[in-house]
Amino acid sequence: MTLSRLISWGLLGLLVLTWLPSDSRAQGGAAAPAGPQCSCKAQDKLDLEERIKKLVEADKEYDNLIKHWQQQPKTKLNESLRKAEQGKVNSAMGKINTPGATRYSGNLGGTEADCSSWISKEVPPCMRPAIEDHEKAHQARCTKNTTPGKLGFWVDLFTKGSTDWRSGQTILEYLQEEKADHQAEIAKYKAELAKMQQHCPQYTQLDRSEKYDLDQALAQRERLDQAEKRLEEYGESLS
Repeated sequence: MTLSRLISWGLLGLLVLTWLPSDSRAQGGAAAPAGPQCSCKAQDKLDLEERIKKLVEADKEYDNLIKHWQQQPKTKLNESLRKAEQGKVNSAMGKINTPGATRYSGNLGGTEADCSSWISKEVPPCMRPAIEDHEKAHQARCTKNTTPGKLGFWVDLFTKGSTDWRSGQTILEYLQEEKADHQAEIAKYKAELAKMQQHCPQYTQLDRSEKYDLDQALAQRERLDQAEKRLEEYGESLS
C-alpha cells in the first residue's frame, strides 16, 4: 500500500468518527435516563418561594393577634370579628410582592357552611396539594362541628343560632388553628422545593428529555472538536 493511500485511509477513518452519533439511543443503547419528571417549572419555584414568605408574614401577625386575645380567651368568634382579624393578616401578607410571581384574582380555596370545599382554578399543580390539604383540615372541623343530615342546617340554626361551622369557637381558637394550618402548608411547600432541588436542579423550562437532547448535542460537539484536533496532529506528523 502506497503512502498516499495510507494517508487517505487514515483521514477517512478519522472523519468517520465525526459522523458517528454520540446519542446512545442511535447506537442501540438505552434511552434517556428514567426518573421523576420535572413537573414544576421555574415559575413554580418563584411562586412557592413567595407563598412561603407570605405565610411567614401571616404567622407573625397571627402571633401578635394570639398574644392580644390571650388576654380575653373566652371571647367568642363572630363573622365581623373574624373578617376584621383576618383582614390584618391579609394586610401582612400583602407586604410581600416578589417581581415576576403570579398574582391571583381571589382566594386560593375555601370551605363552605355545608362543609363542601373548592380550590381556585388558578392554583398551579405544584401548589394544589398543599391548598387541598389546608381545605381538608377545614372540612374535618366543619364536619365535627355541624349536625349531619338534611335537617342539620335547621338544627344548628335553632340550637346554636348560626349555621357557620366556626360558631362556638373562641377567637383565640380560630387564630391558633389558622396558624397551625399555615405552618403545615409551609412545610409542604418546602418539601416540594426540596424535591425540585433533587430532580430539577437547573430550574429551567427544559424538561428531562429536552435536557438530555441538549447534553447529547454538546457531547457531539466535543467529539467533533477532538476529531478535528486528531486530524491536525496527524497532518503535522506527516509534514
